Amino acid sequence: MKYKKVPGHVGIRKVLANGKYEAIKKIKGQTFSKTFVSVREAIQWRNTYNPFERKSEIERASSITFAELWKRYEEIHFP
Repeated sequence: MKYKKVPGHVGIRKVLANGKYEAIKKIKGQTFSKTFVSVREAIQWRNTYNPFERKSEIERASSITFAELWKRYEEIHFP
């Protein structure tokens, strides 16, 4: 037996080999899973994860160039 079901939490199971929790989610016929240290993190991931959602504002901001960032800074701080 490799896994143990976590009572009261659908799609979350404990991996007996390392003591971590694996969250499993099925979206549009595709299965996604991720391993976490705590049950709370696994529950949060199952409730919020959507691989088809657009990137968040923070992820988009981390992909801009320095020139674009400097231009934004000038627009905001130098009227």
